[in-house]
Amino acid sequence: MKYGEVDLGQIEAMLNKIGGINGMRRLLADETVITDKVAKVSVNGLANGGITYATGLDTEKFLADWTEFYKVHYGREINLSTVPLPPITVGFGWGVVVLPNLTVQQVFDKSKELFPSGA
Repeated sequence: MKYGEVDLGQIEAMLNKIGGINGMRRLLADETVITDKVAKVSVNGLANGGITYATGLDTEKFLADWTEFYKVHYGREINLSTVPLPPITVGFGWGVVVLPNLTVQQVFDKSKELFPSGA
């Protein structure tokens, strides 16, 4: 056996973690992706720091994206490098950084500007 140091108890525990036999089948069919629990670099160049259902979060890129967003759209120079982020929640794949001193009216006005109704 290629992995001689692995015993049947460990194999059973792993299968339980991935959803049993059906989870194993989905994994082998490339329908399921296993990612590291820690943040990892996303190299796909997507907005929102590259976070998707199948990737971890590149925290630096995520915060840089939001820094650029507030600079371009609100003319605000901000430093998000010390902002603590909550843990990544599986199945919730889109993060938003909300500035505490940004009013709902400012957001509404900017949304009207960026997404005109055409009326």
